[in-house]
Amino acid sequence: MDVLRKIFGKWKERRLQRSARWLFFVCASLVWWFLGSEIANHYRILGILLIGAFLLETWRSWRIPVLTFHSVSSQCQWLKMPDLVVSLSSFEHNLKWLKSHGYRSLTMDELYEVRKKNEAGNKLVALTFDDGFLDSWVAVAPLLREYGLKGTVFVSTGWIEDDGPPRPQVDTISPDGIQWEGYLNPTEIRLLKNEGVLDVQSHGVTHDRIFKGGDIRAFVTDVYCPLWVYLLLYPEYRTSWYKNKFHTPPGYPIFSNGEALAVSAFYPDPDYVKALTDTAGQKGFFDRKNWRMELMDAADVFKRSGRELGKRETRLETLKRWREELVHSKLHLEEITGGDVSHFCWPRTAWHRKSEHLALECGYRSTTAGRDHNSPEEPWHVSRVHISAIGWYPLDLTRFVLEIWVFKGHYWAWPMLWIIQKIILIILRYRRGILV
Repeated sequence: MDVLRKIFGKWKERRLQRSARWLFFVCASLVWWFLGSEIANHYRILGILLIGAFLLETWRSWRIPVLTFHSVSSQCQWLKMPDLVVSLSSFEHNLKWLKSHGYRSLTMDELYEVRKKNEAGNKLVALTFDDGFLDSWVAVAPLLREYGLKGTVFVSTGWIEDDGPPRPQVDTISPDGIQWEGYLNPTEIRLLKNEGVLDVQSHGVTHDRIFKGGDIRAFVTDVYCPLWVYLLLYPEYRTSWYKNKFHTPPGYPIFSNGEALAVSAFYPDPDYVKALTDTAGQKGFFDRKNWRMELMDAADVFKRSGRELGKRETRLETLKRWREELVHSKLHLEEITGGDVSHFCWPRTAWHRKSEHLALECGYRSTTAGRDHNSPEEPWHVSRVHISAIGWYPLDLTRFVLEIWVFKGHYWAWPMLWIIQKIILIILRYRRGILV
């Protein structure tokens, strides 16, 4: 396995193990089939089944699936990211299946203790919800409560709305009357933490992508501006971005980028940016056939002037920024809730080896930096499985169940899961194209 890990780099350990076992199964089956050419076919088939049972069935009770959701909502239009939304119906069918099959769900604190004490069992899962969307309060918590299950919501403190009264939940009024769009406010976060059905843990402060170098990858145009670029420039609109029309200057350069807690920052020279936005500000500029070449020429003119394109963070500045975000998000949530915040979820599952060490130094007991099967040996590493859905519960539920089975070690089910994942991915990409 170490050899495979060196070859495939950052592949998750469970993916390596699954791929290796399927490779061995195919090779062993072919060898058996051709070497046993004089054996009756039904014995050859039986031999292949036995090989599969040996190589593709590795169920382990200590493997605890941690399933990742984002938004659970009856309305995904406001978010414009259908791959992050699971419908209310599909989510409820997931919970019904867990309940009817005797599963118990764990909070992050409980998951850590179970792994640390090696007390895992076959019927344990953890349900996590990223980003602190309002529907975590209005829909997720009431449904978990109804089915006797628990979960954890990871909140980015820079995305918390202004304080106010708690919004209505789906168990109090019809879903048609629910406010779905938006993010949690402090009152809702406090109530969630105190109740304990949906625990609250940290997802950092900004959830930003940032520039990490001076290489230009794209430009903002009058019809194209990624949300992360808009919010990097105008962070004051984090909780209300969906209400506003983006007003990022056309021609703004989109430099090479990465996650804020995984890379060092690059801050472009304002004059460099102005030279490009001034060029793109000409009337009808983006109607020209070679507008991109003109912008790159303007960039080259600035480079030849001998000026620096921008400022790169030093290593010490990066570590200071990482530490400040890790500490601030923890203290802010603890101030709101009055409870302990001791688990950290890396935005978009991106981290650096040093930022992970910093998180543990700052008082977090675990982070979502795992790539394995959530073994008892490393309870501070949490590996998760992302759940996406299309709103047709038979397919969504099948994918949900197969994700659990494959994580636990039913590798024979992986081809079915792979096919369903691809079908869902194609549908979601089509929908995203429509929404965007």
